Amino acid sequence: MRVSAISDIHGDLNIKVPRCEVLCICGDIVGLNDQRSMDASEHWFKNRFVEWINSLPCEFVLIVPGNHDFYLEDLYKKEELNTFNIELAKLTNNKAIVLVDSIIDINGITFYGCPWINPIPFQEGRWAFVEDSKNIHYQSILDCDVLLTHDNPFNNEDLEYCSFGKSKVHFFGHWHDGVDNVEQNKFNVSYLNDMYNIKKKYKAPVVNIEKITEVTVVEDEEDDN
Repeated sequence: MRVSAISDIHGDLNIKVPRCEVLCICGDIVGLNDQRSMDASEHWFKNRFVEWINSLPCEFVLIVPGNHDFYLEDLYKKEELNTFNIELAKLTNNKAIVLVDSIIDINGITFYGCPWINPIPFQEGRWAFVEDSKNIHYQSILDCDVLLTHDNPFNNEDLEYCSFGKSKVHFFGHWHDGVDNVEQNKFNVSYLNDMYNIKKKYKAPVVNIEKITEVTVVEDEEDDN
């Protein structure tokens, strides 16, 4: 199974998505101008975002919210996320789903999504999906083939500790210029840099992952969007 991932697009739908079966989006999806307006965010997700998803060269799109995705946090808090997922499935012909502390099996490959970030010093109360001091959400991460988190485990010791050894592949974003470790199959897939500019020569990673065989990284392949 070919799996790719992107993160921190902040409303930019011009990103090139490589050919894959599953695209993982690891948070900070909606644009900065719309993020704090529930009405504007809802319209964007159900119209522009859905239209974009339907145009992508993949079979499935798995979505984990980020700390800028206040609309998705609002749905989660109101216990309306399942209703949104049902509507999203109808709008995308069962192509897309939002994962919040949940796991999904696609053709024998399991994907777990965790959107929570550690509190950012001096910015308490400003962001969506902030983990509390008990790390309940991190401790709930299940063994899976592919782990999608918004926060970067190399910038978050609690997430690193709770997720260690639980996946074959780990995709994440949040800290735009944060580090990753491709040799360990841990990928920072942030589209923008810390200045909110598109990273030079950005290329979404693609991995081949199977039920039994090792993960292999696909390199130097030109794909059409």
